[in-house]
Amino acid sequence: TLELDNILKVILDFSVKISNANRGSVMLFNEKKNIFSIKAAYNLSKKIIREVTFAKDESTIGWVVKNKNSLYIKDLEKDKRFSKKGNINYNIQQLLIIPIIIEGEVKGIMNLDNNTSFTTDTINLLESLSEQAAVAINNAHLYHKIQDSYFEIVKALAQAMEAKDPYTHGHSARVMEYAVQIAQKLGLPEEKIESLRYASILHDIGKIGVRGIILNNPNGLTGEEYDEIKKHPLVGEGIIKPIELLQPIRPLIRHHHEWYNGKGYPDGLSGENIPLSARILAVADAYDAMKSDRPYRKA
Repeated sequence: TLELDNILKVILDFSVKISNANRGSVMLFNEKKNIFSIKAAYNLSKKIIREVTFAKDESTIGWVVKNKNSLYIKDLEKDKRFSKKGNINYNIQQLLIIPIIIEGEVKGIMNLDNNTSFTTDTINLLESLSEQAAVAINNAHLYHKIQDSYFEIVKALAQAMEAKDPYTHGHSARVMEYAVQIAQKLGLPEEKIESLRYASILHDIGKIGVRGIILNNPNGLTGEEYDEIKKHPLVGEGIIKPIELLQPIRPLIRHHHEWYNGKGYPDGLSGENIPLSARILAVADAYDAMKSDRPYRKA
């Protein structure tokens, strides 16, 4: 994830700086693939970053995982624990490997190499840093587990809302797919795309407050009924307002029915006064609505 990538880069950059290492990497263990792979790198070739992985019982990393201790090798080519991968030229003389231990298990590895010696003081400092790194990485994993769990709850709420209106079954999921594709084409940063995912799933959550007889009216809406429908962006914003994690998507929920010409609702915003992500959501929402049947019309 983006946050974890940033954490690892900061950890590695600081470690390289204090150790004067020529190159370095942080590898994390992938439980599903049962391998360590590079997640942050300093001065390494793309080939190494892409191709080098190790099983947890393999090479020098296997020794570190088994012993849960740092390993300092002063002549790598002569060390029997080291195994090369393919035809990659590592060009390493001295290698320092420091475990990142989370809940008693080695979940990460920091590799630093140099042509000169690492001092004992430097190694001790790096080991202290790895302990702080373990805390930061674990917190990032926990945060994303919470995010994933919360997203499942969010989707369940959206599905409950859609159950009131069978004509919109699957609408939110489709809107999310379209909105994310648009955002990616526009080159939006990952945090904006993540907000769009949440907003797409929840954009119509305010319809929970709209009577089912109105949502399923096959004869079109009266002016009074349409006014009730138009309240749903404000109701939706009110539903998510107390939830801190969802604060970034409040403007998207509120403004996903604004029109570029200023004739939308609830605030009559126009042009670039409408947040870009809300405009993307509006386009995705309108596209799916036009290609889907409604009680009062065919697609």
